Amino acid sequence: MSGYFDNAASAPPHPFAVELFSRYLREYPANQEAAGCEGRRSAEAVEKAGKKLAGMLLPGGNTFFCNTGTDALNAGLCAHFMTHPGTAAVTAEGEHPALLEALQRYAGEVRLCPLQKNGSPVPDKLKEMLAGKVSLFAIHHVNSETGHIADIPFLRSILDRVKTAFLLDTIQSAGKLPVPEGPDMIALSGCKTGAPCGGALIFRGNTAFRNSLKALRGTEHRVGRCIPAAALTMADVMEYDLQHLDERKAHAAMLKHRILSHLHGCDFTETCPDSSPYLLHLLFHGIQGAVLVRILSARGISAASGSACAAETPLPSPVLRAMGYTKNEAFSALRLSFWDDLTQEDADFLGKELFQGLKNY
Repeated sequence: MSGYFDNAASAPPHPFAVELFSRYLREYPANQEAAGCEGRRSAEAVEKAGKKLAGMLLPGGNTFFCNTGTDALNAGLCAHFMTHPGTAAVTAEGEHPALLEALQRYAGEVRLCPLQKNGSPVPDKLKEMLAGKVSLFAIHHVNSETGHIADIPFLRSILDRVKTAFLLDTIQSAGKLPVPEGPDMIALSGCKTGAPCGGALIFRGNTAFRNSLKALRGTEHRVGRCIPAAALTMADVMEYDLQHLDERKAHAAMLKHRILSHLHGCDFTETCPDSSPYLLHLLFHGIQGAVLVRILSARGISAASGSACAAETPLPSPVLRAMGYTKNEAFSALRLSFWDDLTQEDADFLGKELFQGLKNY
């Protein structure tokens, strides 16, 4: 047997999505920005897909399709700070590098709020940091490493007092959990939802913001153009994901429970017990997480010790360090992430191999 438990890095596309993508490639071959009749037909189809996607995730919003989730974050932040030049942004320590790097690139100043042990921003510190010339707050919905779920209604209640825009990174949650009310912009990645590719920024913005987004296609900040087939497939996949949300969440939770059932007697900590059902993040005391990844890999199992962007890094996890874990504890992590195509037998296989690997470590 083998098993792919690194779905937080990239999930396999739904089989029907591959067929849809292939069909749309043939049906809409033209560049949606082309002037001819086929270009206009593609543009109309992409616009319709954008309205469909926004209607499901951010009613009343607009969709800006791009190639990746990272593109979506860059587009939203660049356009925001083009219309709010020199202003500051607030985010939390331990955020995904794609978000942090984009903020450093575009914001006049970036303020990092410390985290509590549970992974949430410290409320009093957040309130302090939002004072002054701050125009944007940005944070994950689900942390890509620990699976921590941010309390969006609570964060929105804080932001409402200072009238600050809110960008929510839903790359690990869109299509897996309900996207809560509150954000002004959300970024998502197709390959985390069961689509073959693509990314999108969904936003509520004025004309100046929309014009800034359009300008990104032809500036030094050039954001990749999502082909029509990718945009249309993303919208259809999200519709499927949300229609089957409860049963898919229950399936992921079952996989998590099955794996944990094989680890009785092992010395570990579940970092965020109330995490997304699609992520299981464990700290194995006195054991190197990267070594566990290699042990599992030798048995045909793909897992991770952290985010894919930080694979094989010589530094301890910045997320865990921000949460107050020691350097040694931050090196002891194993991240397992789930998807619809994994079975109970896959989970049992991983659980048994992980138990054996810990026993023989």
